[in-house]
Amino acid sequence: MSCKRKLVYIIHGIAIGGAETALVTALPDLDKYFDLRVYVLGGGQEHQLLQSLDAPLRDKMRFCNIPVYALPFYLPVLYMRMRKFNPDIVISSLWRSAIVGSFYRVFNRQSNYFMLLHSDNFFHWADRIFSKLGLRLSDAVFVDSHATASLAKRVLGDTAAINVLSYLTTISPSDIKGRDFTGPKHFFFIGRLHAIKRVPLAVKAIAWLRKNGVDATLRIYGRDDGDQSAVEEAIDACGLRGYVSIEGEIGFTEKWKLYGCHHYYMQLSAQEGMAMSVAEAMQQGMVCFVTPVGGVAQYAVDGHSAVFADTGDSQAWDRSLRNLLAVLRDRVKCEAISSNAYQTFKGAPVFSDSLIAAINLYIKK
Repeated sequence: MSCKRKLVYIIHGIAIGGAETALVTALPDLDKYFDLRVYVLGGGQEHQLLQSLDAPLRDKMRFCNIPVYALPFYLPVLYMRMRKFNPDIVISSLWRSAIVGSFYRVFNRQSNYFMLLHSDNFFHWADRIFSKLGLRLSDAVFVDSHATASLAKRVLGDTAAINVLSYLTTISPSDIKGRDFTGPKHFFFIGRLHAIKRVPLAVKAIAWLRKNGVDATLRIYGRDDGDQSAVEEAIDACGLRGYVSIEGEIGFTEKWKLYGCHHYYMQLSAQEGMAMSVAEAMQQGMVCFVTPVGGVAQYAVDGHSAVFADTGDSQAWDRSLRNLLAVLRDRVKCEAISSNAYQTFKGAPVFSDSLIAAINLYIKK
C-alpha cells in the first residue's frame, strides 16, 4: 500500500502555454513523489504536449471537458470525485481551477491548498474575483516571478506565504557555441495569439527592420486566442506574406529544434508573469527583443542580456527600434548579449524541482 501523500493538481486545459507546459513536464517527478491525480477542466487529451507521457501517467489525468459557463453546475460532481480520492494536497493553476480548488478547500480545511499565480495583474473580472478567492483560501501561493509575487502581496499583505518558483522546463544546455550573428535575422515568437501579446506590433517591427535594410523574418507559433485575424491583417498591411508566417501550435520536442535555426526572439507583450518563453530563449543564448514587463525586468538587463522595447509612445518605440537595429548590425554585441542571456539561467532549477520543494516547505506536518 502506497504511503505517498495524495496530490490533486487542477488546471483549466492542455494547450501550448507556460502554465500547461510546466505541468506536463513536471508530471513524471510529481508522480514519483506523490499519489497523483490531475483534473483538466477543459479538453486537450489529444494535444501534442502529452505525446511524451507514457500510458500509466496519462491514466492519472481526468479530462472533464466542461465549458466555462457550465463549471458552477459541475462543482458538486467535481467535489465528490475529489473527496472520494481524499487528497492531502490540492493545487490549482489559473483562475478557473481556483474555483474548484477553493470550493474543495471550504469543505476540507484539513487538506493543504496551494494556488499557482502566473501573472502580475488580473486579466478580467472573473480572474480578479476567483483568483482573489483562491489566494485568500490557500495555505501558500506559488508564483512565477517577483512581479507576480507583488500582486499576491497586494491582495494578502506582506506577511503572506508566497514562494517564487522556477518555471524553466529544461536545464540549460552545456554550451551555446556555434551561433552565427552575421547572416539573416530570423526571429520567432511562441505564445497565444492574444491581444495582450501584441503580436501585430512584432509584425510592424519586422516591417521597420526590412525597410531599414535588415533581412529580417518572423515565425509565429501558437494557438489563436482571439487575435489571429489582427495578426494576419498586420502581415497583409505591411506586405510581409513572404517574410512573416503563422505556424500554429508546436509540440514541446519540436519547440527546442527552433533554437537551432533561429538566433533571435521577439515578444512585445503588454503584460506577463515570468514570460517563460523569453526565459527559455535566453537559456539558449538567443538575442531577445522584449518588453520589460512582469518577470522579464527581474532577470533580463537591457543591452546586457536582452534588448528592451519601450512602447510608451511613438518616440520611445522608434528609439527602441533604432537601438535594436544597432545591436543587429554589431556581431560582437550580439555575441555578448547571447552569452550573458545564457549565463542568466545556467544552473537554475526546473519547475518540478522548485514546486516539490515549495510543497514540502509549506505542507502541514
